[in-house]
Amino acid sequence: TSVSLGKVKTVSTWGLRNAFQGCTGLTAISMRSLNTVGNYGMQYAFDGCSNLASYDFTYLYTINQYGLQYAFQNCTSLTSASFWALDSLSSQYALSNAFKGCTGLTTASFRILGSITGAQALSNCFDGCTSLQTLTMSNLTTLNANQGAQYLCRGCTSLSSIDISSEDSANAPSTQ
Repeated sequence: TSVSLGKVKTVSTWGLRNAFQGCTGLTAISMRSLNTVGNYGMQYAFDGCSNLASYDFTYLYTINQYGLQYAFQNCTSLTSASFWALDSLSSQYALSNAFKGCTGLTTASFRILGSITGAQALSNCFDGCTSLQTLTMSNLTTLNANQGAQYLCRGCTSLSSIDISSEDSANAPSTQ
């Protein structure tokens, strides 16, 4: 099943929290016009959507409060992750556990993401992504978090390329 919400620009109040959680029949989602997700961000939005192979959030640049916490956890059919317009994340959990357990994920790119702020900002983001080969955050200049990038790529046994341009402003990511 493919879902397209092409004209939706803003989702407020509860954001996309738990919106499609556990929808194993979901194969693609397009919210191409979406630019702002409010309050609870995308917390658990697609968690457990094991057949989700693609998503399109081309113009999404603001995600509030819980950011992408657990947003795509265990989406095992997802092969590529990118948020092209997202330039900053300022939330307690930012990208915490966002793609945890996405065993089919091979590439992740957040090319214009320049600032990540939050207590657990990048912790466990790609934990268990055993097929992840390339991670790009080439514009990252600020990572302000207590746990920084703790276990960012833990269990990423196929990882061959990481481009995080400004590691001097962050705790170096753990690949253990």
